Parts: sequence; C-alpha cells; structure tokens
Amino acid sequence: MTEEARERVRRIYDNVTVRAQAIIEVFEHQFTEPLVDNSLYTFDELINWLSEKTLGNLGIRRWADSNEYGSYTLNREDYEAHGRGKTFFEYLPDLGIIDYLTPVIRDHILEVVQMHSPNIDKKAFLITIRFPEVTVTNEYDKSTVIYDLFVRVPVTLEGKTYERFNMARTTYPSDQWLSGYAHSHLPGINTEGFYRPCTGSGPINNTIRTLSGRYDINVWGLYSFEIAKYVTVESIAGTPYRRLENIGSNQDNLIKLEAPKWKGSLKDYYDCYYADMLQPFVLDFLKNGHIKFTYRNGGYTLGEDLLGLWIRVSNEFIKWHNKNIREQRVAIHKDRLFSSGLINEYYIANGMVYNAAIGNRIQDIERLEGKEMFMFKGEMQRLHFLDRTAATASNTTILVDINLLHYILTKAIEVINYRYGREKETREGGNGSRCLYL
Repeated sequence: MTEEARERVRRIYDNVTVRAQAIIEVFEHQFTEPLVDNSLYTFDELINWLSEKTLGNLGIRRWADSNEYGSYTLNREDYEAHGRGKTFFEYLPDLGIIDYLTPVIRDHILEVVQMHSPNIDKKAFLITIRFPEVTVTNEYDKSTVIYDLFVRVPVTLEGKTYERFNMARTTYPSDQWLSGYAHSHLPGINTEGFYRPCTGSGPINNTIRTLSGRYDINVWGLYSFEIAKYVTVESIAGTPYRRLENIGSNQDNLIKLEAPKWKGSLKDYYDCYYADMLQPFVLDFLKNGHIKFTYRNGGYTLGEDLLGLWIRVSNEFIKWHNKNIREQRVAIHKDRLFSSGLINEYYIANGMVYNAAIGNRIQDIERLEGKEMFMFKGEMQRLHFLDRTAATASNTTILVDINLLHYILTKAIEVINYRYGREKETREGGNGSRCLYL
C-alpha cells in the first residue's frame, strides 16, 4: 500500500468521523490521552478490513466506471496476469478506484459503528474517562477519597449526545464497599459495570440538553470541564444518593461501638452460660482486667479504646472458659457458645467491627476480587479491594457478645464512681483524705 493510497482512504474515514475525532480530542485535552479511551471504529481497523478484500469483494465489476466521487480504468490483460485473487492493497493499479469506492467504504464505517453502538437506534460510540483518584467534597468540607472511577459518555457520529453519562468504580476500600458507596451521585455499587448517576438540577443538565440537539465543539469543551468538576462534588442541597458522611455508619452488619448504657442485669445465654454462671468471670475481670479510666466532668469514664477493651475481655473469657473445661466445671462445647450468641465471629477493618454471620458484603470481597468489569485502553479492568486482607473470611475475630462487654464496663464504672463518691464525701467531712488513684 502506497502512502498516497493510505491518504485517500484516510480522507474518506475523516469525512465520516471528523466530528467524533474532534470530540475525542477535547476530552484528551481535558484529561490527557492516557486517561481517555473510546470505542470509535479506528482508521487502522478500516485499513485491516480493506487489506482482506479483493476488488471483486468491494464491488468492482467493470473494467472502467465512474460515479460522483471518482473514476477508474483497469487493463484486462494486466489484471489477469497480476491482479486476479490479489487483495485490495496488493493490486491497486489505479488510485481512482479508492475514490470510486467512497460510498462502499463510508457505508462500511457506518455499519460497523451502528453494529457496536451503545444505542441500537443510533450510530454512536463511547468515550471513557478514568479518574485514578478523586477527592469528593461536600458543602460542609467533609470529604472522602475514591479510586479508579470511570465516566462513560455516549457520542453520535453527528457530534451529539443523547443521554447522561454513566459511572463505574473498580477499586474500593472495604468501608466504602460495605457501605455500598461508589459515589455520592450513584444509587449503589454495580459489579456488572456502569450506573447512570443523578445530575440533580445543576448546569450540567443544560449542557447535556444542548448537545442532544446540536453539535458545538465549544459546548463539548464545557461538558468535559463540568464532568471534571462533577465527580469531585457531593451536593447536600441536591440530595445525594449516598452521603459520604455515612460511610462506615449505615451498614446492616456494622456493630456500633458506642458508650454503653447502664445494663442493670447480666444476660442469660440459654443452653450455655446463665447469668449467675458468668458472675465469677465478671468479678475476676473487674479485679484483674486492668481497665483504664479517666476522670472527666466530676466522674470516671473509660480511658481507653472500646474496641481494644472488647478484644481483651473476649480473650480473657476464652481463657476462663477453657480453664473451666480443663477443670471439668462445665461441659459446654464451642458450638453452644456460638449458638447461644455468647461469642460470635466478627471482621475488624479500619477500626470498625462487622458481624460475620450477616456480612454478605464482606464475604463478597473474597468472591469478587479480580472480577472482570470492562475494557479500558485494551486492558481488562477488574474489581479490586485495597484492604482485602483486613476484611476477608480468613481474618475473622471471635468476640464475646457486646452486651457482656457493656455489663462489665458499666459495672466497673459504677463501682469506681461509687468509691470516688464515698471518698469525696469523707474528704468533705474534713478528714483530708485524697481521691483514689486507679
């Protein structure tokens, strides 16, 4: 294939796709070429198709012919000697053949675009933008960082759009995954690909409407700029699907670590340890567990991390139970501890605790790691979880029922504040004694 032949084919291709190419350039200028992909039928793909065709395949049936695009002449003897059975670029004695074939080449381009269009009624393609890392911020200056966000924009060969862009994520920290948070503008997580976001009533809607009605390369420039801004903003006024402030707090399987309310009595765990059987463990832990307290606002409160204390109480309970088994005080199998709810399996990730028994999303982390999503720049994009090792089935922790933790803690606080109150009462009586140190 000569350079001149290639350029003549290029002119036909450019004539059909000129607006599409201009729009792609706008997005590549806004986001840089490595972060923008498109599904438009390429010039190289067209050349490959032509390279497999013969003149007969392409509709050349006469030794000479003409149309409004061009004319050609073939020598029968030369064709029989050198051209029969040869592919298009192997035997092209008259470049006028390319001009003459303009309708055939053009219709092929349109047919392929139509065949792969995201909308069966339109000749369209997709522009996809990758955002490796985005900080989403709302009006209250609250923010969260999301990774590998993709925005997909439909474009017609006429240079228009016909609907809102779509969005997808492929990389998640476990807290965002467990909260179902892909982006504030998305209704949830779609593990099959793209979701259509909410665009509220912002100006980006006017831009989309304009581009649905006409081609304007300057408006496409505005649209790319608005998308760049859109992905970084959560508008509280616009009522987002998922508020970033709720990440880690709106999960069915999340255990809320809150300061306990007073538990007046210890819970019975039927077919296992009853409350009176647990009292020796409670008393032993209160005596030897070394709970840290701090003095604040006229009384003592917990002076350490509640999760750390929960883990310590759980470890001590397991030791206490195993000792009971060894000394034959009880014959309670581990399965009964679980079935009664006295102990349970939990996942601990990013300082948060999840109930493994109902943590389907946590179990999905292992199942979906590496799942194929879609192609970008010729490479398959896959689901990935940043802190997968901290939230998988192989990283469960056995903890006692949180009610037992709360009972121990509130009992300890009650005792220490009672003792403090007695000391204060005695001191105010004039004996000069000091407050107890813990």
